[in-house]
Amino acid sequence: MQNKQNRIEQKKTVLRRIEAELLDILKSTGHLARQKLKFLSIVYKNVLEGRTVTKRSIYYSSVNTFGKQAIVDNLIKYYSRKLESDVTWLNIVPGCKGLFCGTISLISDSNEMWYSNTNFIPRITTDTTVAEFNYKTVLVVEKESIFQRMVEKTSFLSVERAFQTRTLSTF
Repeated sequence: MQNKQNRIEQKKTVLRRIEAELLDILKSTGHLARQKLKFLSIVYKNVLEGRTVTKRSIYYSSVNTFGKQAIVDNLIKYYSRKLESDVTWLNIVPGCKGLFCGTISLISDSNEMWYSNTNFIPRITTDTTVAEFNYKTVLVVEKESIFQRMVEKTSFLSVERAFQTRTLSTF
């Protein structure tokens, strides 16, 4: 319960700091002020509504305003420092980049259950716990095309059994 109360207080603090910053920006003019205003309005809305957003989605929400992805990256760094908040408190998360072949169950901080056989790995926060994971070995494959070929060419059940019982030497 205390952890939930801390998250609520942190959210209120972040929202107050963003509101103060928005008031300062409204006194400014120019392209940088427009970029800051757009960026903070996106972050504010997502924090208020409890939704997350990726760096890329911020950029693509207003390409004409930001111009380059690097501008969004710089704004994230700048406001993380200025608002004294980690990017996770700004509800900015990296894009999903992983795939998983096997069975795993995860429980998020909001008690949502995620279960997979072959799927994208969901966003994992510090409050995510592993509910079920029966493997002795994890094989990391960096290229999605190689991962897909491995899954297609190898029976899913044989891969799963091999990971549960021994280390795989070749694929």
